[in-house]
Amino acid sequence: MNKIVLLFINVICAVTSVNAQNVGIGTTTPAASAALEVNSVTGAFLLPRMNSTQRNALTPIEGMLIYNTEFLKFQGYGLSSENADQNSPSFSNACTGSGCGSKWQSFTQGSITGLMTSIKMALVGYAGCLPATVTVKIHSGTGIGGAVLQTSSIIVQAAGVGLYTVPFHTAVTSGSVYTIEFISPATGCRAGGDNVEWLINSSDTYSSGHAYCCSELMNQDFAFTTYMGTFGWVNLY
Repeated sequence: MNKIVLLFINVICAVTSVNAQNVGIGTTTPAASAALEVNSVTGAFLLPRMNSTQRNALTPIEGMLIYNTEFLKFQGYGLSSENADQNSPSFSNACTGSGCGSKWQSFTQGSITGLMTSIKMALVGYAGCLPATVTVKIHSGTGIGGAVLQTSSIIVQAAGVGLYTVPFHTAVTSGSVYTIEFISPATGCRAGGDNVEWLINSSDTYSSGHAYCCSELMNQDFAFTTYMGTFGWVNLY
């Protein structure tokens, strides 16, 4: 019995290396940044193979991968489409001021309860101040006193006006109020303004939300669009 146990252990050790963070199959030194590394020149990594009926019987989780024998395609479960929900997309000028205080926009979620997957924002970057990392937070309620639901960042590389998509994965509820907080670094490269500014509309185009620029509650709105995600099985090629 002891010999059988030792033989089993030796076989496992020959093909697998395990530590607190990594698993290696066919290697004793899996890459530090890989949770699982498969190393072979004689065999391939084989995904689960099933038809659509069998696939649909699964409880789907984002990131799942299969090979669909009905369509002869690799498939994954993830974001399949995005639909605009709340938006105030036009813009005219920037909310300026270096280190002048908070810049935020509140909004009321529309008829969809689900995952907000991104926010598109109209921003302007300034030459000599870039690249700059912009941080965007989603708060519950009106203003930035509510709980932070998620924080995301993007890097603005180019000078001038552009539309930037900030990725999120935030659960929101229809009819509830949320606030987008905008934070840009101010490195002293331009007088009286941050490295990147969030553009605003010329009027109060979004009546159910409020914009706050530095120390002023404005009768205008920041330029933004929120997107809600639809998830499903998608072909990977």
